[in-house]
Amino acid sequence: MEEITNYLNKYTYKSNDDFIVDLHKNFDIGSRKKFVYDEIIDILNGKQKVEEPKYFILGSLEEFMCQSFIYPRMGGKEFVDCRTKNDNYLMNGYICLEGKNR
Repeated sequence: MEEITNYLNKYTYKSNDDFIVDLHKNFDIGSRKKFVYDEIIDILNGKQKVEEPKYFILGSLEEFMCQSFIYPRMGGKEFVDCRTKNDNYLMNGYICLEGKNR
């Protein structure tokens, strides 16, 4: 864990406007990334219990950093715009500064 933490902290991250997490605050769209983030925080804070929390969190971090699923609750232009931003972010292939800070 220390080696991973050191690597991630020393990496130089670039900002990316296409990084999105809190979709539900602005649009009627759900975000798997937001769900995964909240779940990690709940486990770290002891609000949620899982078997082998370190392995669970590592798997969740991989999903948070490398994947993002958004889904429409109502559909429409907002969904298309967010999906496009999300697709553009994932095509980049790197963790951005906003993702690291999150």
